[in-house]
Amino acid sequence: MRRRFKRGALPSALMGLVAFSFTLVVFGAAVYTMVIPSLVAANQHGISDSLLFSMLEAIAGGDGTTTGWEDAGSGGQSDGKGTDDAVVESDAEASGSETSRRPSISLNGMSLLGIAQTATSEKPGSGQADSEQPDDEQGSQQDPGAGSGDQQGGSDDVDDEGQSDEPAPNPEPDPVKEQAFYEFLVGKAQLIEGYLAEVNACVDAFNTDCTNASLDVRIAHQKQCEALEVRLFNEYLEVRDRPLSEIPEHTQYRDEQGSLTGMFRCLCGYVGTIRNAWALNVAFEDPAAHVDEFMSAIYADESNGVNKYLAEFQQIANGFEL
Repeated sequence: MRRRFKRGALPSALMGLVAFSFTLVVFGAAVYTMVIPSLVAANQHGISDSLLFSMLEAIAGGDGTTTGWEDAGSGGQSDGKGTDDAVVESDAEASGSETSRRPSISLNGMSLLGIAQTATSEKPGSGQADSEQPDDEQGSQQDPGAGSGDQQGGSDDVDDEGQSDEPAPNPEPDPVKEQAFYEFLVGKAQLIEGYLAEVNACVDAFNTDCTNASLDVRIAHQKQCEALEVRLFNEYLEVRDRPLSEIPEHTQYRDEQGSLTGMFRCLCGYVGTIRNAWALNVAFEDPAAHVDEFMSAIYADESNGVNKYLAEFQQIANGFEL
C-alpha cells in the first residue's frame, strides 16, 4: 500500500504547477469581475481607451467606479461642464456686472426745437453778437464740463503718476463704487428725454405766443421757463459736483459724466435764453410792435443763425452712449 500511495502521488513540481495554475484562474476571475463596471461605464461614455488601461485602473481603484478613471472618463464630461460654468462665472465677475449694468443708453435722434425768427428787420448788433458773445460764453461753458473731469479726477491722476503709484497700466476701479456711479449716471441720462420734452414745450410756446398772446399767458410762460431753468441748473450741479468719495478713482465713466454735465448746462442755457426774451416781452402790452426789442435776447445767444446752446447740445447728444 505504501508503494502504491507513493506511486499514485504527484511529484512536488507538478503539484506546484497545479497550484500556480489554480491561483491564476482565481486571480483572473477576480480581475475580470472588477473590470466589468469600468468597461460598462467606459462604453456608455464613449471612451475608447484600451482594455489594458481599464484593467489596470480597475485594479488600482479597487471598485473601479469612483477613482481616477471616472475623473478621466465619465467624470471628465461633468468636469468639462463644471469648468465651463466656472469660466463663465469668473468672466461674469471679472467683467463686473458690466453686461447686466449696460442697457446701452443712446440719445441719438433726440432733438431740440429751434426758436422761430420772429423779427422781420435786421438783427440789431448781430455782427458783434456773433463774433464776440459766443466766444466769451463758449469759454465759460467749457469750464463746467471740463471742470468735472479736471476738478474731480485730474489732481488725483497727477498725484498718482508723480508718485509712480500705478504699477499696472490699467488699474481697476472699485467695482462697488463703479456700479453705483454708473447707476447714478444712467439715472441722470434717463432724465434727458423728459427734460427735452419740457424744453421743446417752452420753445413752442414762445414761437406761438410771443407776439399775440395775452399778458397773463406770456407771464405764465415766463414763470414756466424760470422754474425749468432752476431744475436744469440743479441737475447740472449734481452731475458736475458728484462727491469724489462716491466716484471710483479710475472710473471708466469720466467722459460720460462730462457729457451729461455739458448737456444739462446746454439745456439750462437754452431755456435761459427764452426766459430772458420773455422778461423783455412781458414789459410790452403789444409785443408785436416791439419784436426787435425782445428778440435781442434771442439774437445775443445765436451763432450763424443758430442758438449756440442748441447746437452744442445736439453735438454732445448725438455722440453720447452709456
